[in-house]
This record gives sequence, C-alpha cells and structure tokens, in this order.
Amino acid sequence: MYLLQSYYVEAGPTISWDDKEWLAEDEQEFERGRIHYFSQNTEVCNSWVIIPGTAILPKGLLSVAYCATLVYLFLGIAIVSDIFMAGIEKITSKKVLIDVKDEKTGKVTG
Repeated sequence: MYLLQSYYVEAGPTISWDDKEWLAEDEQEFERGRIHYFSQNTEVCNSWVIIPGTAILPKGLLSVAYCATLVYLFLGIAIVSDIFMAGIEKITSKKVLIDVKDEKTGKVTG
C-alpha cells in the first residue's frame, strides 16, 4: 500500500454536475456506501492518510476534531519531553570531587 497514490486523468470532455463543470471524477466503493469525487484538476490523488468523506462534514465539527487531535498530540509530546528532561537533569546534577595538585606549591586542593 502506498502512502500517496496519484494519477492523471486525460483531459477529455468536461463533466457537468450540480451546474458546475468538472475535469475529473473518481468513485470509491466502501462496505456502507460509495463516495463519488469530482475535481477541477486533472490529477486525482488518493491517500489513506486523508479519511474518505471528511470533506462533506460540517466545518465546525472538523475544527473541533482537529483541535482535539492537536491538543492530544501536544500532551503526548509534553509527557515524553518531561520524562526525557528528568533523565537529563539526573545526569547533569551528578557531582564529582576532583583533587587538583598545584604544580608550584605541591598542595592538593579538592
């Protein structure tokens, strides 16, 4: 399975639907129905990342879903970075005493 699959549709006669002119069309079958895509471009792009049918959902619902997903992802990043920073703090807070000998006087300080 490819992450992104695109192909070009030969620019033939335009398709008229809903009082608009379309250059390309594509139809995908699913268990619960089908989605018929119309496009103004000659390139048709199919991706499993883009969830089919989201274009027909209300924009308010999509914005809430996108914001909830964004908050969820940022919380996950915050938790992982907090654990990582705790490890960095533990490594950098370790203290070691080193005895240094002064070459001129011969004294050891530490």
